[in-house]
Amino acid sequence: MKWNRKSKDRRKDRMQKLYCDTCKRFLADRLVEGICPTLGCEYDSARGDQCEKRGKLINPIELKTPRCKVVYH
Repeated sequence: MKWNRKSKDRRKDRMQKLYCDTCKRFLADRLVEGICPTLGCEYDSARGDQCEKRGKLINPIELKTPRCKVVYH
């Protein structure tokens, strides 16, 4: 929860994160790997923050078949 002091109003910050059932925790971007979502790329080792093949920044929830690097490495 985030506290807004000016209006004394509580607001929830909603952020989508990937969760690993094996590790039992939400994953930081650097711990996620998958297939790049960019059309025509299909690089299968794109990290949760960027695709090394295209040099494009991506969001980890956009990855195709995301997986936890802790479990699968």
